[in-house]
Amino acid sequence: VRGVYGGDPAKSTAVDLAKYIDRDGKIVRSITGEIETDYGRGLFRINAPKAQAVAGFLKDAGTQHLADVDIACDNSYAAITVVALDDRPIRESERVLVQAGTLCRPTGWTVVPTQARIDGKQSDCFRILSVGKPPLQVENIEAVLTIANPRLSKATLLDINGMATSTPVDIKPAEGKATIRLPANAVYLVLQ
Repeated sequence: VRGVYGGDPAKSTAVDLAKYIDRDGKIVRSITGEIETDYGRGLFRINAPKAQAVAGFLKDAGTQHLADVDIACDNSYAAITVVALDDRPIRESERVLVQAGTLCRPTGWTVVPTQARIDGKQSDCFRILSVGKPPLQVENIEAVLTIANPRLSKATLLDINGMATSTPVDIKPAEGKATIRLPANAVYLVLQ
């Protein structure tokens, strides 16, 4: 993108974004349709050929069906991204990176449910009693991914620095798909 202030107005355009905002359904979509924010359910989704992801309140949302990836997650809140590492669509890729993130709080973080008046309405929320202290406590991931790619038959768990570990990861190929239960401590996983 190149912006030039004081440029020629004839070369400037503005897109009517109204058709990308579904106020009744509480969903906002990108112009390409590949990115979606469902602010009613607290979900963010990317559904492009080379990158597919979901973030938000995944346990309540149920299994997420993207173009090439199904994500079933039992964490109340998580973010899971699947990206082709070889510039091919996920369904044809020979190297795929999976990244997972969950809730992360300082040790001793303490909250209690309460209510507050927000914009004139009573809303459920939490009151922080203690912000805690180091070290951070990261919730284990509880997720199963099914990727429509028959080429994927090996999974390598990476450590937080992106280095391969010796931890075995089971990958089940069947019917042109690969199913992986993410290890509880998974942050990065490479599928080949």
